[in-house]
Amino acid sequence: MHDVGHFALEAKASSIDPMQAEISGIALALAPNDACYIPLAHKQSGDGAGLFAAGLAPDQIKASDALEVLRPLLEAQGILKIGFNIKFNAVMFAQHGVTIRNHDDAQLMSYALDAGRNSHGLDALAERWLGHAIISHGEVTGSGKGKLTFDQVAIDRATHTRPRMPM
Repeated sequence: MHDVGHFALEAKASSIDPMQAEISGIALALAPNDACYIPLAHKQSGDGAGLFAAGLAPDQIKASDALEVLRPLLEAQGILKIGFNIKFNAVMFAQHGVTIRNHDDAQLMSYALDAGRNSHGLDALAERWLGHAIISHGEVTGSGKGKLTFDQVAIDRATHTRPRMPM
């Protein structure tokens, strides 16, 4: 990441409130097809989700250990962190004592460049600028009574990708 000078960052959360959310996992990308997801706090499902969850899923990295390893990259002034709604991520990381330095936010850039004309959601921006239909958050977490928080999503489902269509 030091050689490239930038990376994309997304922290997945257990809540829509960054002040109360735990970091379920961290996604990092250097380039197309050069990315990873680090699961930190996904729960196993027991007889259901939420109240009946059976504890943490196996083979995850302890969040505090992962954050200590990632801290130098996240706090490095010379490496640009690129995200979407990165303020949410910054608040979550700050709750763990990590300050994200030198970042750009695709959602804010979209709004600043094209305030009233188009949607500034991640799905719409990926389609418009990259010609890529992403797997939406709702497709992964569900909706209605069956909707899960991201920490309740099975790791294999959280890391599933859709093949990229040629432009």
